[in-house]
Amino acid sequence: MAAEPENTFMKSIRSARDIGVLGSIAIGVSVTVGVGVYDLLGLLMTNYGARSLARPYLLLVLIALPLIVTYAERGRIFSRGDGVYSLVFRGRWLWSTFFADWGLLGGYVALLALLGWGAGQHLLLALQLFGVRPPYQVLAIFAIGLVAAGNFLGFKRNWRRRSWIAGVAVLMLLVLTVRGFLTKPAMAPPPSFYVPLSAPPLLVVGELSAALWGIPILLSVRSQMGRRSQSMRPALLISVGAAGLLGAMASWALVKYNGVNYAVYAPLLIFTVENGASPSPLLQTLYITFGFLINFLAIDRVLIDVLHLIDHMTNDGFIPKTPKRFRSERGMHGWSLLAVFTATGALFYTVKLLTLVGLTANFFFLITILIHASDLFEETPNILARRTRLPFHPLFPAVTIAASVLMLLGAPWRHLLILLVWIGVGAFFYQGYARKQGHAKRRQEAVLEEEPFDSYLDQSRKAV
Repeated sequence: MAAEPENTFMKSIRSARDIGVLGSIAIGVSVTVGVGVYDLLGLLMTNYGARSLARPYLLLVLIALPLIVTYAERGRIFSRGDGVYSLVFRGRWLWSTFFADWGLLGGYVALLALLGWGAGQHLLLALQLFGVRPPYQVLAIFAIGLVAAGNFLGFKRNWRRRSWIAGVAVLMLLVLTVRGFLTKPAMAPPPSFYVPLSAPPLLVVGELSAALWGIPILLSVRSQMGRRSQSMRPALLISVGAAGLLGAMASWALVKYNGVNYAVYAPLLIFTVENGASPSPLLQTLYITFGFLINFLAIDRVLIDVLHLIDHMTNDGFIPKTPKRFRSERGMHGWSLLAVFTATGALFYTVKLLTLVGLTANFFFLITILIHASDLFEETPNILARRTRLPFHPLFPAVTIAASVLMLLGAPWRHLLILLVWIGVGAFFYQGYARKQGHAKRRQEAVLEEEPFDSYLDQSRKAV
């Protein structure tokens, strides 16, 4: 299928040099650890208690195993593409392609909002040291806007520096957790701190699953990974395993420490306290700084992916083209950036925080189902059945779909209602615009593919 030429911005992303295994792990960890530990540990501990988190973190890794296997295999088969959307088997059924892209679009916006909240919370912790406490929504929008401005102005990316930031952020969590295990409690905790609250484990795991967005985000750069067929699966395992193990260890340390909740959304700051007196300024500054930076890196990657997705959906005829006036020198679509920024900002004022977490996780399971089920609607034998190296095909994709359905069924009905509303809006948009324009685009591309042969025939007739 012929495609429209990419703009300069997308070419610059695509033509970047190989990021290597460490660079790809840094991308995965920025989401799995950034969301799963830096952002969600304090929030879920506040709602469910520290004792009720260690097991869900380990269960998260267990549930993620079949997803890692099938996503990695899919990334190997569709290794030439960029972005998560290229993992979808694009056959004759237009609607399956559209809804996979539509689900990705909603999931990216929700994930972007959650990461913006995480970055905003760490900014708030820094500002509180100076007695300033602005609303978290303002700081979250500021963090996302800062990344968006950098992308629009064309700031260059240094993969080695990003790998160092992600590595130090993980090391920071490990250092504080070990301090928590070794430090003697300084004071007795309030009873509610160590008494587990009643929460179904499936619900807690479901909300922690927002961190699993690191799997597709990591695969979105698979074409830039050196020796990608050998490195994808280990990179995914390390990214998800790091989040699960660090989260479980931190939860155990918080219970064992029996300390007071120093900061509601950053409980590990209690481990920076020295001799039961005041917190260490160095450790406190490092934790806040790298907590912000790891969210900052994840926001940048997600923003690139969502803009790439919008560019692709435009080329497929699913959404209208944006005017060419408002573009950066590198060809970045300013209107697309503004639309994503507005939608993300609206979530901060319309959706509760815990609902946003659940919504982000539910979008992940929805797109997992849509991506892995898309080839089931095509004629057999398809490309996956012919090229897969997984034994007992389609056992692993079926387990992945079943696990995703199970996690969706365990979600609160309010979260599922928002998901259904998004799907309903997509169905309305598909019938009203995307279906007609998408088929027209496919017919146009089919004509363009036949054009060279037709031109040859015309020239032959003229020569005769």
